[in-house]
Amino acid sequence: MIYVFFGADSLSVHEKVNSLREAVGPPDLREANTLALDGMTVKPDELLGTAMTVPFLSDRRLVLVRGLLARFEGKKKKSIADWKGIGKHLAEAPPTNDVVFIDGTLTGKANPMLKELSGVAEVKGYPMPRGGELQRWIRTRIEAKGGTVSNQAVARLASVAGSDLVALDNDLEKLTLYVGARDIEPGDVFEMVSGSKDANIFKAVDAALEGRTAAALTGFRRVLADGMPCFVELAGAPLLDGNG
Repeated sequence: MIYVFFGADSLSVHEKVNSLREAVGPPDLREANTLALDGMTVKPDELLGTAMTVPFLSDRRLVLVRGLLARFEGKKKKSIADWKGIGKHLAEAPPTNDVVFIDGTLTGKANPMLKELSGVAEVKGYPMPRGGELQRWIRTRIEAKGGTVSNQAVARLASVAGSDLVALDNDLEKLTLYVGARDIEPGDVFEMVSGSKDANIFKAVDAALEGRTAAALTGFRRVLADGMPCFVELAGAPLLDGNG
C-alpha cells in the first residue's frame, strides 16, 4: 500500500507510522524490514528498487520516505520530469510492502509529486489544531491517559502550546502522572510545562510594545503572581518592576 501523510500535526503522523511499523512483524525482524530514505536526495531508481524488494523472513516490509514532496515546493522547487509515472510504478510493488511518504505542511493539490501519487496512494493531511479544536485535542489526550483537567488548565495549555504536538503530548503525560487522581489545574501547568512561564512574559511584553498598557500591566502582575521577577523599560521609563 502507498501512503502520503503530511501536515504540521507531527504527533498524528508519528502514530500512524508507528502502527504501520508494528505491523511489519516480530521486533527482532522489524528493523531489517523497515527502510528509511531521505526524500531530499533520493533518486527515482533508488526509491523503486527499495520499494520492490520483498520482505526478509517477515510478512511485511515498510519503506519510509521523508521530505520528498517538499522538493517540489516553493521558489526553488525541483522539476518533476525525472519522476513522471512514479505513482504507476509504485503501484506494482509487492502487496506485502508499505511505502509511506512523510512531509510537513504542503501548498496542497498544486504540488506536482502529490498529483503523481494521488491516484495510487492513500493521502491524508494532518493540519495543526488551533483555537477551540486545540483545546478539545488537549482534553481528549488527557482523558485518554486516564486524567482529568479543568477548563482553566486546558486554556493555559493551549496558550503555551507550540507547533510540536509530540512535545505537548509528552507534557500532558507528565502532568497526568504528576497530579494523580485530581484535576490538572493551571498551577500544575506552570510547575510542569516548559515554556509556560516564559509565555506569560512574552505576551505581557508584546502588549507593552503595542501600547496596550492595561493588558501589559495585567500580564506583568500575573507574572509576578507566578513568582517570577520582571523589569521592563520602554523609552527609558520603567513600566513595572518587581515591586509592582
